[in-house]
Amino acid sequence: MFTKEKNMDARIAFGNSLSEKRRESGFSQEELGLKIGKSSNAVSRYENAENTMDVHTFAKTVNALKASPYELLKDLEVPEPDSKIVSLFFQIQRLDKNKKSLHYQWWNPCLIIWQVFKNLSLALTYKI
Repeated sequence: MFTKEKNMDARIAFGNSLSEKRRESGFSQEELGLKIGKSSNAVSRYENAENTMDVHTFAKTVNALKASPYELLKDLEVPEPDSKIVSLFFQIQRLDKNKKSLHYQWWNPCLIIWQVFKNLSLALTYKI
């Protein structure tokens, strides 16, 4: 889980990568801002870890800098995985091939039955 300190460290690492990549690309903060639809002040706040980008601005920035997302995110610390998801993943991996296919064979009919009951419920509700 991210603490405030780790979150700030991530923002600083991202800001440093952004600043470095912007300079390598030969853009001023104002030029990059124009390309991504933000002010030079906004770019400065991203680089100085005072603000975070939304995903759309991030995509525009990656395209403007002709960079991969990895280049801007490479210095970020990898978050710890959720233990419940990891446990579920390993439980699925431990199933033998026959049991896995059995689970998948039951899943599709269950979805179909659920859809039938849902449609029946709608029909009864709206007297279709």
